[in-house]
Amino acid sequence: MTSSVLSGLSALQIMGLSTAAISKLTANDISGPGGLTTIQAAALSSTQVGVLSTDSVQALTSNQISSFATRAVSGLTGAQIAFLTTSAVSGLTTAEAQALSTDAVSGLTTDQIGSVSTADVAALTSAQLGVLTTDDAALLTTSQVAALTTAAVAGLTSGQLNVLAIASLSTASIGKLSTAQLSSLTTDQSSVLTTSQIRALSTAQVHALTTDQLSTLTTSQTAALTTAEVAALSTGQLQALTTDQTSTLTTGELRALTTGQVAALTTDQLS
Repeated sequence: MTSSVLSGLSALQIMGLSTAAISKLTANDISGPGGLTTIQAAALSSTQVGVLSTDSVQALTSNQISSFATRAVSGLTGAQIAFLTTSAVSGLTTAEAQALSTDAVSGLTTDQIGSVSTADVAALTSAQLGVLTTDDAALLTTSQVAALTTAAVAGLTSGQLNVLAIASLSTASIGKLSTAQLSSLTTDQSSVLTTSQIRALSTAQVHALTTDQLSTLTTSQTAALTTAEVAALSTGQLQALTTDQTSTLTTGELRALTTGQVAALTTDQLS
């Protein structure tokens, strides 16, 4: 099929094209003179999209991609999506991004991941994010990390969390981390948690912090602990605090400690 013939087809006729015909479309048919229009692109089904050659996929423009019906995007395979240009990837709508199969998401290249808009990142489900490798997750920009939803973050593995710019996570997302996820953070990550993130932690999360994580907190971070958070610390956690850290505890926080917790503190910590 030549691009001149293709350009003369109506949307209804495009819908009627066989997968055999679609699979034979060339890059020139897609983006050359008289190539696929946005109206025709919108008529493609998921089955038709799924048989596009990699050359044809590579020729798709951002306008053509954004014109796809949401259901059609679900037909893209992991092998195909790797051939989309970064411009085309940035053209995905939020509904299209959410419609991508986990196979397609797993096929994103390192360059493509950086091209996903923050709006599209916010639309990704926990299942979609779950297929990212740790190398892929490490490529997420601070803006993309900040855009992650609490539901999506809740589905991240410890390996994925360990490579994120953790200080960029929203306070809502930090507050929704499981105790297992929180305790899996590296000391480099726990030491850069913002004071707002520290305050957003639940008492159960604070109680789950490892002694290594606690001992590397800055005095600004320990000063940000709420009275309830301090009271939730175990005797082992309290003993892991340095004298500089305990010096930031307020009288109200100290009064909230049980006699057992106070007894666990050393004279240096109390002085």
